[in-house]
Amino acid sequence: MPPKFIDLFAGLGGFHLALEKLGCECVFASELKEDLQKLYKINFPDTPISGDITEIPVEEIPSHDILCAGFPCQPFSQAGKRQGFNDEKKRGNLFDYICAILDKRNPEYVLLENVSNLKGHDEHRTWKTIKRKLDELNYWVTDEILSPHQFGIPQHRRRIYIVCVRKDLGTLEKFAFPQARKSTCDIRKIIDQQETNIIKLKPDTRNQLAVWQEFIDLTIQHDKAIPSFPIWAMEFGADYDFEEKAPAFQSVAQLKGRKGKLGNPINGRTLEECLKQLPKYAQTNTSEQFPRWKIQYIKQNRAFYKDNKSWLDTWLQKVADFDNSHLKMEWNCGKNATPIIEDKIVQFRASAFVSNYLHFRLR
Repeated sequence: MPPKFIDLFAGLGGFHLALEKLGCECVFASELKEDLQKLYKINFPDTPISGDITEIPVEEIPSHDILCAGFPCQPFSQAGKRQGFNDEKKRGNLFDYICAILDKRNPEYVLLENVSNLKGHDEHRTWKTIKRKLDELNYWVTDEILSPHQFGIPQHRRRIYIVCVRKDLGTLEKFAFPQARKSTCDIRKIIDQQETNIIKLKPDTRNQLAVWQEFIDLTIQHDKAIPSFPIWAMEFGADYDFEEKAPAFQSVAQLKGRKGKLGNPINGRTLEECLKQLPKYAQTNTSEQFPRWKIQYIKQNRAFYKDNKSWLDTWLQKVADFDNSHLKMEWNCGKNATPIIEDKIVQFRASAFVSNYLHFRLR
């Protein structure tokens, strides 16, 4: 009989596709998002798929040999709040549900995937907790951080892959992750440039990209390197206090008269009005102190503005009416890439523009 596996937090079914090619049989899948459930059913019509895994009693999860789970990454992601197991939406605690299934079903193998930041989250305490829990459940654990681009696939997506084996079956001494190799990535291998059924960029979007290209051009013209940290234009000109106590926990007197988003004066009559005049990410009231990564990014952006104020003040006028998400830009192309947005893959996120170094011209 083929080995049986379950596919938790299944998404598009990446684990399913890989294990099916190895001759394994999926006996259960779960995915919270309805649109992804529908797509999963199209791709794998013979596999039963459920919604919210927490609403399914552990006893009803079928027996299996391999548990696969790409458990929610938002609590540990650099793009999120990094709350980990204390995530206000309880997504971090879904790992405990995985543990409950392992405790009940004792599969031989466990395959997990998450964002690379999981390893260093909360000064490595999150990762230590995960390893300890798996150890207590009688599993040997090994891990590796890999990205598709290391194997010739045109996508930069660093993820931690966690492989576990039940201790009574042996060890992981002879197991080895695939070795990254120097590969040339070409997006044209998977995108048909002759395709005519496309969605063209809106004029507003093209204008936003042109303004950010101007930012890159001006940076280079003034003998500066394109910042490797996320660029938060909202911080250019700002001077509100943020290091000791988050603005939401300050008084009106502490905020009023300082400069907020894009260097505009803070003049609200109430704390709520003052907060609305700050960058969106600075309005949060979940913790009295900002996490260190946010403090670092704010410091880096303010220092960049201070060093380049002479030309940034004029450029800032062009982004004054941009939405919050269009006031951020991440240059993930490396130091040696040509400083041109148009020959890169540009990812439009809810939080920012992200440029990745892949050869394909935008249409």
